[in-house]
Amino acid sequence: PRFKVGQKNHGNGYTNRFSDSLEVARNGLEHVAYYFSAVKEWHRRVQSSSLPKWLNEMLINSSYVFSTNTVHMKSGLFGMMESPSNGKVCDWASRLYSSLGTLLFFPRLEKDELSLSCEVRNDKVPEQLCQHLGVLALEGGAFDGSEDCQVNIWSQLVLASYRNYIFTGESIPA
Repeated sequence: PRFKVGQKNHGNGYTNRFSDSLEVARNGLEHVAYYFSAVKEWHRRVQSSSLPKWLNEMLINSSYVFSTNTVHMKSGLFGMMESPSNGKVCDWASRLYSSLGTLLFFPRLEKDELSLSCEVRNDKVPEQLCQHLGVLALEGGAFDGSEDCQVNIWSQLVLASYRNYIFTGESIPA
């Protein structure tokens, strides 16, 4: 149930529903037939959709990131890393393309992550957006003062905000 970064225990999001990892395992074993049939049905529905074949395969194959590349803290904060070996959470270098699955399957988590990325401010340069929210953490923020980096981040913010609005009809808080 613990998720420690440095000396701080952030806790894991699953503890909001389960008392410990043994209860999670028991629940999984109790419902294993349902989970397998639900995933099989989800695969069938995606593969038989009118989406292009490459997109069907991408949606199915890229869903692994939810179990390997995400941080979901007890507080409800959620963030995605590029990979487990690159623990930078909400990193703009990969955020735009990696957040599509989150938007499609967990739109509230995508909105929360995007909003959180916009809330962190640089005390020295308030109009600057952070590059990422931290390593395995969702507080703080790393800043790169280079103009090129900021141009990329701001353009990705505009694209992500517009894409999310088209999908959900909701805008991120200003």
